[in-house]
Amino acid sequence: MRKVVQIIITSILIFGMCLGGTTAVNQVHAKAGDDPGVTITSPDTISSRQQVELKVTLSASAGKLDQDGKIEIKIPKNSVAQKNDLTNNLILGDPFYLLDPALTEDSEGNYVLNVAYDHTKIEPNEATGETFTIKYQAPVYKENDENVPDNVKFQADLSKGDKIVSQDTDQSKIQTDNSGLPLLSKFSTRPHKTVDGVSAAVMSMDNPASNIFAIVVNYNQQNVKNAVLRDKTPEKTELHDPGKYIPVSGDKTPVQHIQIAKVTDKNETGNPIAWKFVTADYADKITSDKNGFAINFGDLTPKDSFVVMYAEEVEDGSTADTFGVKMNTATLESNGSTLRTATEPLMLDSSNYHFITLSKKVSQSTISTTKGTFIYSLTAKAKSGNIPAGTKIVDPLPDYTTFDHTVKRDNEAISKGEYDAKSHTVTYTVLKDIIEGTNQTIDFQVDYSNPMAKQGDEVTNKAYINYEGTNIYSNDATTTLEGSAILKKSDARTKDPLAGAVFKVVDASGKTVKKELKTDGGRIGEVRPAGAREISIYRD
Repeated sequence: MRKVVQIIITSILIFGMCLGGTTAVNQVHAKAGDDPGVTITSPDTISSRQQVELKVTLSASAGKLDQDGKIEIKIPKNSVAQKNDLTNNLILGDPFYLLDPALTEDSEGNYVLNVAYDHTKIEPNEATGETFTIKYQAPVYKENDENVPDNVKFQADLSKGDKIVSQDTDQSKIQTDNSGLPLLSKFSTRPHKTVDGVSAAVMSMDNPASNIFAIVVNYNQQNVKNAVLRDKTPEKTELHDPGKYIPVSGDKTPVQHIQIAKVTDKNETGNPIAWKFVTADYADKITSDKNGFAINFGDLTPKDSFVVMYAEEVEDGSTADTFGVKMNTATLESNGSTLRTATEPLMLDSSNYHFITLSKKVSQSTISTTKGTFIYSLTAKAKSGNIPAGTKIVDPLPDYTTFDHTVKRDNEAISKGEYDAKSHTVTYTVLKDIIEGTNQTIDFQVDYSNPMAKQGDEVTNKAYINYEGTNIYSNDATTTLEGSAILKKSDARTKDPLAGAVFKVVDASGKTVKKELKTDGGRIGEVRPAGAREISIYRD
């Protein structure tokens, strides 16, 4: 007959730490602000016909966008030439979509663009950052027009569920046109965008007739002998019949893709207010080839002021990167000598929807000792658009851990880890753009040591990436400290340790879990906790 032996079972950590009756969970991690937020960025200044670009960014740490919501963007009506641009030029990707109605108006003189997000399309275990860009053309702002404001204010409101959780505003200064009348001037009716300090007309690939260029000739009413207008067509473009620009009477039929309109009336300040097509009168004075065109006006008098109009078609297959910024130059000559030169840069636009994420993993979810090593993995994904070179990925390490070394990284794409002992952070820098559709993973090892650790303590860690000026945090990577069981056999009367017995461990159903366990030193230490399993220990 088997006899149950008196055994004391104590759950402790392997290094001999005694546990209290109930242990509270002690979270060990760096403090981080995790609320979701919205930002809106507008140009510093807005001028006539400028392509206004409003960047709207939704950013959140892992798990913070747990409800559907929306972003309301308020755009002053007096900054918009055509309200349809607000939806027609908008590029959205998951998780965003337009509500119905997409565009409304408020009582304060704003258009309100209604963009919603589907939280089920946002990975809850990743830091997330998405940016969409609203693009539209500004109206003409004339000097001394009392209806032109000095500034315009834009606003974005982020709602999670029915509650507004974040709000941001930005302001742009309005720049009016100079009212002086020129001898020669050239401009495009297309929206304009500033790139590297150059304001360029943004060409349409789908509607070449809308890529209108207008050249103003002799608006300041001069005498010009043997006047010749020359215009050079940029590479990867060719002449195209223009669409409507100004209200002109007469026959609008172009000659070699060119229209010529003569000023027929002016207001009290001398600004033209009426025109008539005279293209047919100069049909035999127009020459053109693949490099551009020329018009021989002959002698110009103060009564001869013109607008020359044409359009440009961009070569198929061109992209913003391959096309670059090109110069479209017009020159007015008199008797073979250059009087004036006017230039209008042109470019193509690119998609402006960005979506990036950052996630984190840890190699061990549990540990049974008060010291050891962990390997943390950070993965930055460029789901739409690129993660630019120079982006910082920062990991504020938990208490009782120290950075040891980087285990794995792409040396060409990610810098060495820089550990700052004072701030207890490790930082990696993106060395080259993480291209759309790709990701970069960094593995690094930390050492953990906490002699005062208790069973149930959690070592929790998260990293962050700076997205559009906001730090967004990854999910938590957590390692839990678990206890271990120690079997001690002692004499019931003297309490002295007894050695030499052989044990086996069986579960609640009587199945043997472990046999031939010996307590040569007086006790058996468990190397892995039993969890919820109920065990009984017998002596054979």
